[in-house]
This record gives sequence, C-alpha cells and structure tokens, in this order.
Amino acid sequence: MLSFLPGNHYGLGARRKIEQKNSCTVFGVLADNCKVLDLPELQDDPVAVWPNDKIQTILADHVSKWHIDTIITFDERGVSGHKNHIAASDAVVSYVQHHHSNALTAYTLTTTSIPRKYASLFDLPLTLLIHVWRRTFGAITSNTGPPVFEVNSLSMWWHGVRAFQQHETQNSWDRKLYAVVSRYMWFNDLTEVERRGGLEDD
Repeated sequence: MLSFLPGNHYGLGARRKIEQKNSCTVFGVLADNCKVLDLPELQDDPVAVWPNDKIQTILADHVSKWHIDTIITFDERGVSGHKNHIAASDAVVSYVQHHHSNALTAYTLTTTSIPRKYASLFDLPLTLLIHVWRRTFGAITSNTGPPVFEVNSLSMWWHGVRAFQQHETQNSWDRKLYAVVSRYMWFNDLTEVERRGGLEDD
C-alpha cells in the first residue's frame, strides 16, 4: 500500500501516519509494504494540484521495488473531488498509458453520481446491470480487459470497517455513516486503464 501523503492538512500528519500503518495491519499488509510518504511537493491540500511527473517518478520506483503488477486507484473525480486524489489517479493513468509495459495493469474506480455513491446496497442492481451491459456490448480493445466487478461479503465489509476505524482522527459521525451507506464499502466496479504506448516487456 502506497500513500502519497500522511494527511497533514490539519496538522495531524504524524498521528495519521500511525493510523494508516494500523489500517494496513488489519488488512494483513506487511509493514515493509505499507509506506506513507511526506514530501514537500506532495502535501495534503484539497485545492493543490500535485506535479504529475513527480508522482509518476515515485510510482516507477515502487513498482520496481515491490514488483507490483496491479494498481487500483481513484476515479477521475477522486471519489470526493479532492484535488490530491484526482492528481494521484491522473498520474497512475498517465504512467500506465505512456511509460510502462504489459507487466503492469491498473484499474480506476467507476465515477458515479452522488446519490448512487451513497445508496449503499440499493445501488447494486443498477451497477450489476451496467456491468453486464459493458461486458457484453462495451468496447474491449487489445490493450484492455473487460471491466471488473467486486462485491464484499458481510465479513469482508466488516473487515473494511475495522480498517476504517483505525483512522481515529477521521472517525467522525459522517464517516461512520459513510462506512454503512457508501457503495464503495460494499462493492466496486473497476475499469482497466488503456495502454497507449510503451508496450514492450520489461
């Protein structure tokens, strides 16, 4: 797990870095594979636009170091419209499209409307219908695979909630509600990033 920032917008970066490590532990991620960066160029700011090339350099280093073959990142809106999230997603897409080989696959979350985002399991039938339509009639090129659809069991959802609870500095009432009503806690449909160049194997 690679996080580009500790979340220091409110001066809580040191504490939130520990919380992120605890969340990784809940998910069974080894400490050496759970890294939280704190770089001057990539600071927590909802309106700051991070440099795309800097993020791609960091990605390249960790893809090589950790032998990463799959990346899952935010949708094009950063889920919540957070500029830092959008920058991270844009950098992953750019990196895979132009700078890497077939050894790496990346997926983005599917952008949805706000009502659907908070519709919890009520959005499942519509999402499943759209997913089946996309797999059946959607355009699948030689550089992408079919869309992916993942649904959590109750125990998997609870595992996610436990990891969520490790972020005590963000454990407000609205985030507790998010853990129940957000579709992202229950299921996710993913779209593979299409490669546009650099398809030679490493």
